[in-house]
Amino acid sequence: MERRDNSFETCDPYAFFRFGWDEIERLSILLGFSEGFEVNQCVASGVRGLCIVMHPLSFPIRLLEMPLLFDRCEGYLSAMFNHVLMEIHSNWKHLLLYEHIRVTPEFFDTCVSVVYSTGGQVDNCLAFLDGTYMPVCRPGVDQE
Repeated sequence: MERRDNSFETCDPYAFFRFGWDEIERLSILLGFSEGFEVNQCVASGVRGLCIVMHPLSFPIRLLEMPLLFDRCEGYLSAMFNHVLMEIHSNWKHLLLYEHIRVTPEFFDTCVSVVYSTGGQVDNCLAFLDGTYMPVCRPGVDQE
């Protein structure tokens, strides 16, 4: 089989997934994807499954553009994308929940001491605000 320059195996991972191959492999192992995936008799390695999710999340792309990179049909890619995303959610959603048991006054004291000991200029700072500026469209005349 002839290998194309834009195929999954030969592509620049930073351009398509924003991570290097070694980082993607490590992430796949840490997420527990070593065994790979099987969805509707479609099989993918853990790395390929993770890349199928990472590619459209790294920049806007339509599903019908993905078969060129992964050399698989849209149905396969759609099923694999949804399956891998659900695996990530079901296995790791607990990390997104607010943990009122862990967030205690002692936890805040630890945060303050870590910030200060790593070069913070004040001894009572425990968090930083993200200063990303994002313009928002506001209604104009006769818009409700």
